[in-house]
This record gives sequence, structure tokens and C-alpha cells, in this order.
Amino acid sequence: MDFVSARDFLSRAAALLPEASPRRLETLPNLGAALADSGRVEESDALLGEAAQLAGAAGLDRDALRASVQILSNRVYRSQTDAEIASASEEARRAFGTFEAALDEVGMAEAALVVNNLAYVRAHCEEAQRWATTAMVHALEAGRPREAMQAAGDLVGMALVGPVPFTRFATDAHELFAAGEPVADVCGHVLMAAAALAAGDEDAFEAHEARWRDVIDRHGLAFLGAAHEMELSFVEMWVGRAESGERRIREALEFFTQTANVWYASVAEMYLCEAIYAQDRPREFLRRADAFEASTLMTDRHNLIRRQVVQAWSHLLRGSAVEAEASARRALKLLENDGPRP
Repeated sequence: MDFVSARDFLSRAAALLPEASPRRLETLPNLGAALADSGRVEESDALLGEAAQLAGAAGLDRDALRASVQILSNRVYRSQTDAEIASASEEARRAFGTFEAALDEVGMAEAALVVNNLAYVRAHCEEAQRWATTAMVHALEAGRPREAMQAAGDLVGMALVGPVPFTRFATDAHELFAAGEPVADVCGHVLMAAAALAAGDEDAFEAHEARWRDVIDRHGLAFLGAAHEMELSFVEMWVGRAESGERRIREALEFFTQTANVWYASVAEMYLCEAIYAQDRPREFLRRADAFEASTLMTDRHNLIRRQVVQAWSHLLRGSAVEAEASARRALKLLENDGPRP
């Protein structure tokens, strides 16, 4: 998934087609998503607003709704209040219902992915995992690899950081294997590998990791491999294997940088700082943390929280406990939630 190439290809297609042609209006939601994925969120919003207006005026309600759903998706890239996020989530759920009534697999996949992302922003990880799974199923049915792989990356990430116990991963994995799709198989194997790693079963971990890599290599699922590498690094750091976790993060960061996925690259930078800090390499950590703070582009809540955590560690290493506490408190403030988590 080369986001720059996808963006440029879709941009050329949109420029060549007549402004209000149905084919162009069908393409614009995809171009809006590609622009946002490569960090051009404001440009994406403007394009999608135009697409929704043109499609609505032409009576193309499906294309207007798809553009509106992608506008909701772009809210993930900004720091929003809980009320704004909840409102966007409700809109995305209604859109999903409309697409479901029309048996529109593409629309259902796109809307479910947005609900998943917005649930994640609010730290509702179990809900996000359910919607990511729904998005993956419909994307696979629709033959949409971008949405399928994005959802597959998210559902594993939500499983690892959410409240679901690792002991349930085997059940989840076998449900994924039953789908008979390589993208779902990859998710199942990485969940089994994570559960084995958490349980201290090195042999089982190596076996499932080998199966996971085999499916990725045979089916060309490089994006999914990079996303899962980063997610597995969480578990490795939790069990005291920070060095191995760092290696995974560096591999993922290289991939996301090369493919211009700005959001994933920013997250990988944060986790690399964490892995270096965990190995007590203060000078290297401070260099990396300073560069990360200076280069951060994403302002969604997840990135802002992690940024404050990295700043807190930096202040501690520089001997400023007061500033470290202030950064930690800012992170906690961002974590506050208006309502109970499902």
C-alpha cells in the first residue's frame, strides 16, 4: 500500500474526468482517504466537501454519503472533544445502517472503519475491535484490499491494548481462520503468537510467528506485516524484550516512512522512543525524543497523549521533575472521558 502512488494515481484520474461525472464522484472519496493517509487532511476535507456537494446536486446519494463518511474519518486526525467524537460516531453508525439496507459492502466497510477509528480515539478498544472486524469482513466481501488491511491492522491492535484477555485470543484466532482469507489468517496467527509470547511459551510463539510471516510473504501483505510488527512490539516490551521490540518498530517505521503513511509513521516514532527509554539509553532517547517533538505532524488525541508522555520522560532525564509532572498531567487530562466505556 504505497500511499503516495495511490494518491497521485487517483489525483490524475480525478483531474482527467469531467467535474460532475459519476465516475469522478465515485473516485473522490478514495482520493480523499489517500490524501488524509499521507498527511494532507485539510486538502482532503476540502475535496470531500466538494464531492459531497456535487454528488448531492446530481442526485448521487450513495457517493454523497461515502464522501461524508470520509469527512467523518478525517476527524480522527485531530484532537476532538468527546461530544464531537460521539456525534461523528453516531453519524457514521447511521451511514452504516443506510449502506446495510442497500446491501452496499463498500459503504459498510468504509463506515465501519470510521466507527472503529472514532471508538479508538475515545479508548473504547473492545468496541473498536468489533467494528474493525466488521469492516474487514465487508471489505473482503467487496474486494477492497486497502480497507481490509487497515481494518485487519486495527483489530489486532485493539485486541492487544484493549480489555480482552490474552487467553481469549485462541478463540478469536480460530474464528478468523474460519473466514478462509489470507488477511484474516494473518490476524489469527499474530494473535496466537501474541498470546504465546505473553504466556512465556517461546516455542509456540516462534511457530505462530513463522506461520504469520509465511502468509504475509506469500500474499504480499507488507502493510499488514508492518502494522502487526509494531503491535507485537507492545507485547515484547511488556514481557521485557525491549531490544526485540525496538527491532520490530524500526522495521515498521522504515516501511511507513517509505510509503508516506504519516499517521502510522508518527505512532512508530513514539514507540521507538519508548523502546529506547526502556533500555536505559538516555542520550539516544533524548536525541530521538527532541527530533520527534520537532517533527510531529499529527494532532489526534492518541498522538498528543504519547507526545506528552515522551516529554515527561525527557524532563525526568534532564532533572526537571516539576516539568515532567506537568507533562504527565497534560496526558492524563487528554485521557479523561465524559462517559463510561462499554
